[in-house]
Amino acid sequence: MKGLRIEINEIPLPQKSSKIGSLFGGGLLILIGILSLPLILIFWIGGMIINLIPSRKAVTVANDWQTIVSDNHWILKFRWINVDDLADYLYGYFDTQPLIEYWSDPEIDFFQGYFTDFRLERTDGIFVQKVIHDPANKEVLSLPVCFFSYLTKEVEEIRDLKDYEFDTKGNPDDFMISAIGDGHELQIRLKRE
Repeated sequence: MKGLRIEINEIPLPQKSSKIGSLFGGGLLILIGILSLPLILIFWIGGMIINLIPSRKAVTVANDWQTIVSDNHWILKFRWINVDDLADYLYGYFDTQPLIEYWSDPEIDFFQGYFTDFRLERTDGIFVQKVIHDPANKEVLSLPVCFFSYLTKEVEEIRDLKDYEFDTKGNPDDFMISAIGDGHELQIRLKRE
């Protein structure tokens, strides 16, 4: 895509340590766990007692549409998905991660379906991670990170990061995605030219 430079580096993960070192480290962790067991038990009982005290505040979550882009010719909004509204296969796969849905006017096919909570907005477009599932809605097939250009209304798929844990750092014009999975680490740098 014009004005966007993408660099992808694959770095192999370091090999595992020797058996003697791992046995020593494992034994040390077990010893620390046994010695800290009384402290963990005290905190666990204290947490149970605190949870018995009723809360005075009711938790309410606003699920309103939030506008990202609004000009004379095009509108893009998003909102968080209520966990109760997710299909079982999505809930099982994303049980600790919220999902997002988008709405655009006029309608754009790319924004149909679900997206992860990864969203990085720029003045010329938005980076998102789309949830691609099978036609029978039983399994998540891929989770590509994509860039959608506001000007051209085109989508560029950067990389599928299904089965990767990833983190981002930087600013919208120059940032890096560090992803670990599949036996290696990916470093994806996205920079505006």
